[in-house]
Amino acid sequence: MKVEKYFSEHDNLTIRNIRHRFRDPEQFTPQELQYLTLYKKGECVHRDPHKTLFFLQPKKKKDYVRKKMERLEKMKECKFVCFNSIDLACAQDRELVTAWIEKRLGIDLRKYGRGC
Repeated sequence: MKVEKYFSEHDNLTIRNIRHRFRDPEQFTPQELQYLTLYKKGECVHRDPHKTLFFLQPKKKKDYVRKKMERLEKMKECKFVCFNSIDLACAQDRELVTAWIEKRLGIDLRKYGRGC
């Protein structure tokens, strides 16, 4: 069932879902509904998140970011990268992350007001 069809057939749930101004435990996102629908139909492709997803949040530990970046370089199948709170990292760690982004995307971030 397509998400749009689900919403049109269950308009009461749609209204209830968007009613809350702030988060509510009963709210769901349309993406979540789509994923669950695909999973139920056996059409959901599941990939090992340890191979396709990389998450980095700077920590005060010595060489933490450098080691994480080395690990990222070895993840050849990685499709999604999330650098969280890089603005809170020390200058050296910010430089490691921005250098990796520049290399990966083939751009010079200084042209865009790098700001880190």
